[in-house]
Amino acid sequence: MSQIRVVEFNALPKATRERFVASASGQAEPGPVFEDTNSPGWGAVGWFIVLAMGAGTLYGVSTASFGEGVDGPGFIALYAIGAVLVLGGFLAMIRSIVTAKNMPYKLGTYLFPVDIVTAEDDVLSIQPLSEVSHVNVIHNHENGAYQNSTLRLVFSSGLQQELTIFGQTEAQNVAHQMHQWRVRAAQIVESGDYGQFAALDPFFEARAGDWDMICATKNAKVSDGGPAAKASPALLQKAWLIGLIVGALLGGGSWYLRNTMSDDAMFEAVKDTNDTYLLNDYVYAGCTRHLDEVQNVLIPKAEFEEAKAEGSVTALRQFIETHPGSVHEPDARAAIHELFAKALADFQATASDANPNILTTVTAMLNWLEAADSPPVAVRFRAPDPSILHDVDEVVKSMTLEETGGLPIAAISPSFDDQRTRVRESYIVNELEAGFLRVIPADILDLELGERIPEDLDLEANRPDAPTIAVAYTVDASGSIYANELNTQGYVGIEIYFIVSMLIPGTDGAEPPPTLTFVLDVEPPSEFSVSTDGIALTPSDFLVYDVMAKKAFENLSTSLKGAFFSTGDASSLQIVTGEIPELPALDLAEGEEAGEED
Repeated sequence: MSQIRVVEFNALPKATRERFVASASGQAEPGPVFEDTNSPGWGAVGWFIVLAMGAGTLYGVSTASFGEGVDGPGFIALYAIGAVLVLGGFLAMIRSIVTAKNMPYKLGTYLFPVDIVTAEDDVLSIQPLSEVSHVNVIHNHENGAYQNSTLRLVFSSGLQQELTIFGQTEAQNVAHQMHQWRVRAAQIVESGDYGQFAALDPFFEARAGDWDMICATKNAKVSDGGPAAKASPALLQKAWLIGLIVGALLGGGSWYLRNTMSDDAMFEAVKDTNDTYLLNDYVYAGCTRHLDEVQNVLIPKAEFEEAKAEGSVTALRQFIETHPGSVHEPDARAAIHELFAKALADFQATASDANPNILTTVTAMLNWLEAADSPPVAVRFRAPDPSILHDVDEVVKSMTLEETGGLPIAAISPSFDDQRTRVRESYIVNELEAGFLRVIPADILDLELGERIPEDLDLEANRPDAPTIAVAYTVDASGSIYANELNTQGYVGIEIYFIVSMLIPGTDGAEPPPTLTFVLDVEPPSEFSVSTDGIALTPSDFLVYDVMAKKAFENLSTSLKGAFFSTGDASSLQIVTGEIPELPALDLAEGEEAGEED
């Protein structure tokens, strides 16, 4: 059974306390052959290092990306670890300093001739060396280099205690000295003269008295003027338990405080900017303290400034759509109005004076588009009557070669099916839009090819509810016959009669402006060239009629540009205000001379 005795230092008699203090410090016999004790200063330094590690952890995690967002809840563990190390290390450092000042001896392990004594605070643990069954000395090496030696004491109870000794010779000397003491102790026991232990045992006087009572004494007080050990305050004795509990709480508080400060710092950095990317970074970074102000005030303000700087109606309308009801919406609408006013002024500066109603119509159209957020303006075509061209083909078939100048005449109607006419119609739309784009941006006035106008639809009686450019045209034979360069194939000359009407609804319930109509009758040229691809010697019938039709459509485009802009010529156009005129009924003209097609 183990004979380890635990005794309070203050419970020892005055003489024993004085002798132990003197022996432990090497000022009296028996002095320890070896001691493993810590300097009070080094103990405090060790705990200060722990404190510094905790402070470094807190500093590193709190300053990383500071002002660039907030740390998620997962970071609380890091803050808690840092806080525990700081608080626990601080309390342990204070405990080390206080304990060193309160103890008349150094804390640690002392190897005396008859006992191994461990001093922990004001309590001494005493284990007789008489119970040691054997002693081992182990010299530790690493990569062939000596590191230290271990003195292993094995007690009869099975317990072991190891002492680390630096120096092989020192370790061997300690083991040899222990052997001599054990031999001496055995000789004293054999002689029965136990008084000789007085020179070997600093606790001899206490053991000679009521040793059991001394060991059982708790919370002993010293009043005899001898050395005394003062226990550390209870708070310091539980330094790490307190550090763990309070540090965990402080860790959560540190996390919250850091996030609050980082949130405020990021807000301060972006609050005066109009850069939406930086402001959105605040939102995406998880910041919440100023989220309402950033999302509902600063971001709309910045996006409004960006849209205004871009100077486009599209950007301003996108802003209004993204931030409906924003305090900047009236300013955005005012900026849109300024852009429309500028577009109208630019048009006025270049507008033709061919008809005063042109400016009135364009003004009404822009006013309506501004109020309706600029939907595309449809350019709708009424398909030409195919029966007219079929009639032309039938007449041509009945003509003799003498009547056609000895040439076979290519049928005209296959070249004016719906697919081919839609391609030509889209050309007119593109040309008109290109003309307006010179002064009116596309996000203010955007033309698009609309649906066909039904043949039986009266546009005056059924005015569209959005600005519409209606184009009705008829294709008929002009009475001329054209021959190819080899004089082997004839073609009927085509005449196209255009009626282009602009129908603009009234704005905000006002009466719509009168319909403005442009009328143009396009005769075929006296001669024209047709280019062929590949190795063909003569162009196809489709290509010849397509060139004739395109020239008519080009004539319409040029004339319309002349009607709208002062740089063009609108002399061939008839401009009508009010009711839309009807298409004339055209007939095949006979007896005209044949033209030439190169």
